[in-house]
Amino acid sequence: MKTTLAFFLALPLALPACGHDDDCTQGATRCRGASAEICDAGGRWVSLLACGELASEDGGPFACCVADPAAGPDVTCLPAADCEAKRAR
Repeated sequence: MKTTLAFFLALPLALPACGHDDDCTQGATRCRGASAEICDAGGRWVSLLACGELASEDGGPFACCVADPAAGPDVTCLPAADCEAKRAR
């Protein structure tokens, strides 16, 4: 019984902390999968644009990518082919 109790008391110490990657600076942006996210006033990531729900004129998928690599880390939804071209630069 003592061994089992000690195990359960030590278990929280062995588990990794959750949610630390969700902390952010207000106004920061990032891509998370096919979504563009922005950091709210509470320091949490919230969905800004669901890029995966958009389609280009030719029916191709959209993706989340850096809006202009030279200008900074702001992100936007663009056709997936355009995002790939930006990454190649």
